[in-house]
Amino acid sequence: MSALPFETMNETDVREAILRPLLHDLGWKLGTTANIRTEITLSYRKRFLGHAKDTDPDLVGRADYICDLVGVARWIVEAKAPSHPLTQYDVNQAHSYASHPEVNATYFLLCNGREFRLYQTSYIVEPILAFPHHDLPMQWTELLKVLSPAALMNRHASPFSPRAKLEKDPGSALAPGWAPQARVMGGWLLFKGVVEADASKMSILSQAIGRRGTIVGEYAYRTLQSHIRLDLQVVHATTAIDELSNLMGLSQYSLECADPTVSDDVLHPTIFTGQIKGIIPETADLSGIPGVPQGARLPWPISFVIDARAVGFLNNHTLKGTFEYQVYYDVDLRLVPEPMHEMLGRHVALAKHSLWGEFEVQLMNIPRSALPAALGVLAQS
Repeated sequence: MSALPFETMNETDVREAILRPLLHDLGWKLGTTANIRTEITLSYRKRFLGHAKDTDPDLVGRADYICDLVGVARWIVEAKAPSHPLTQYDVNQAHSYASHPEVNATYFLLCNGREFRLYQTSYIVEPILAFPHHDLPMQWTELLKVLSPAALMNRHASPFSPRAKLEKDPGSALAPGWAPQARVMGGWLLFKGVVEADASKMSILSQAIGRRGTIVGEYAYRTLQSHIRLDLQVVHATTAIDELSNLMGLSQYSLECADPTVSDDVLHPTIFTGQIKGIIPETADLSGIPGVPQGARLPWPISFVIDARAVGFLNNHTLKGTFEYQVYYDVDLRLVPEPMHEMLGRHVALAKHSLWGEFEVQLMNIPRSALPAALGVLAQS
């Protein structure tokens, strides 16, 4: 391993030259089920935590990387500059991100380029792994045992985990006092803010802020893997977002978690995550989207990935909390004339955007026989 110029590197260099390649080598990649989420802003939103005043300022932090095994588990990475010696304050900061109710990470990795420290979130007295950068090849097998997607999947499906027990008990309730399945009777999504977007997209996205989309149905149930799955059919809040969603073929969203039950504790909510992939076909008519000229059509197909998260808790028969989704777009440059590669790549990258808001979903217990056979879970009966 060649020596790195630590003396001239900053925190961004550590993230991009050391940590991002390490995450890729471990098996984590943007837009996959072993997803990487970058520089995620975390806040304890007062209304979500039950405080009466929306005017109180949020407590805000920013996690450098969240590695999310969709529907199963996650861990985070906190980067520092090589000139910054790692301290207990840094451990506490990274721990606050990992234990944040909207993250609930199993592990966190602290790194300043020169040094790596890996902690289990539930025990921060000492790291479970600690080594200098030049020892990374010797520690690689140990990192794979803990941080690879397969390792996290195995850990959460081990004989000692609650999930493994549930797999042998398909009648396990969604929550205490609940059946193993429920019908979504209705609900809403209230868009509260734009997390990330290029300035050129703000006029369209800002139309959704303060407006409600309507949740019109679907189900909550256990999958054959004993994950808790939430299927939602949504009618969006504005014509712009609804037109774009229709263009992308989106009317239903599915999210999952591997927790044994849905939480009824506002301070320890359940985290549902999901991912949707699709393609906006070539020649698709874009005219229905505000700001797009009449008759405009796509010259090439555009693929997209949506990473969705809902963080919530049960209050009687209502699941409520916050949501966030990020949308990424891509185009196969092999279909595009080479002189347009740079321009098109720049526009596709700028199309990335993210919104957050609050939601409520009303649920009603139903017998398993009331679930549609197409869901493929009746074999659990």
